[in-house]
Amino acid sequence: MSARQTLLRVELPLATPVMVAGVRVALVLNVGTAALATYVGAGGLGEPIKGMLELGRPTGTLVAATIVAALALIVDWLAGLAEYAVRRNAG
Repeated sequence: MSARQTLLRVELPLATPVMVAGVRVALVLNVGTAALATYVGAGGLGEPIKGMLELGRPTGTLVAATIVAALALIVDWLAGLAEYAVRRNAG
């Protein structure tokens, strides 16, 4: 096999699930970063959390943080479905 054939038929199919897993991790990290962006003045998912902290409402803070955590879990679940589909198709 030529180098190109080796890449396309062996190496790339073996590497695809690992690459998709990296994208999955990056997506979840982006949700967390979007929540922290509020504290550097960039807005984002942390605005409700910061607002509730400033108002002194611990229950509201917990609810807002739970919503952000649920969003991260949903993104992880959807990316997991995509990863499963890629792994199944890769062999």
